[in-house]
Amino acid sequence: MNGDTLYCMEHILITDQEALALSSSGEDVIPLIVKNNVFLDIADDISLDCKRMLEEGLCSPAGMGSNTKGTAWKNESVRGDLTQWITPELCAEHRLDGLREYVRRAMRLVTVGLRGAHGLEWLVGRKSDTDYSFQYACYSPGSRYTRHIDTHTAPSSSTSSASAASKQRRLTLIYYTNQDPRGGQLRVYGCGVAQDMVVRDIAPVKGRLVVFRSDVVLHEVLPSESTRFAITLWVSATPPLVPPSALVENRYSDSYRDCGSVDQERPGDEPAALPDLEGAQGMPRDTGTIFCAVACYRDSELANTLISMYASAAYPGRVSC
Repeated sequence: MNGDTLYCMEHILITDQEALALSSSGEDVIPLIVKNNVFLDIADDISLDCKRMLEEGLCSPAGMGSNTKGTAWKNESVRGDLTQWITPELCAEHRLDGLREYVRRAMRLVTVGLRGAHGLEWLVGRKSDTDYSFQYACYSPGSRYTRHIDTHTAPSSSTSSASAASKQRRLTLIYYTNQDPRGGQLRVYGCGVAQDMVVRDIAPVKGRLVVFRSDVVLHEVLPSESTRFAITLWVSATPPLVPPSALVENRYSDSYRDCGSVDQERPGDEPAALPDLEGAQGMPRDTGTIFCAVACYRDSELANTLISMYASAAYPGRVSC
């Protein structure tokens, strides 16, 4: 069972090792995950919906932050994409079924996977304290988004609670549907003292999912040479949220090794491997796995059984069936 192409159990797309990387402050290991071939069964539908939104004029020039009057400011030389917030009402009105299904799966990846199976509630917030904002972005040839960080204190568009202003973006998930993109790579920089060092250029290819800490990872979108689509999910919660002490104390001093040159990725390339965390504090040295065979035929409870199995496992990445 391949986790990258699995679409019915989104919570095992992220491995234990990758989840641990998201717990880093960025000083030792970049809190970044790149997954290929994700949700390929609906990638074409999402792409068609993205094109329809552009053709039907459903997007407008992107704004950034807030000015003194509380409204977003715009500057195409800084950020030149067209955007639209993705809401249930928008998907229903314009029959954007591909986007609606992606929203469902992405939220399950966060709620059942990162919060449930991997115990990252400290990062993504408690169920009652988390907001989800989905944004469509279209970059035309020549447009870009200069270096920035995603966290800001303004409330998200999907938030209606009175405490919204105190919530901050904690996690960013970006999904791409572009078949043969030219340019428009997501450039990731180092953190802290290494913030001027280019760590990686990530091509926005079809089926690629990029996950990183909104409050830590400095990044930019390089000038695009073709029409480029992206769907971004921001997970917001109330700070301060800190990881368990066992995760805070993990140090991976070699994480920036060999990052002096840009990692140019081409369509189909596998992302560079994350540092080997096996044996680090809080992680077992045993790499054994367990195979689970479930005999069933048209069992309506099968999905719930599998979800419960992975959610209950201490290390769901080591369970296969």
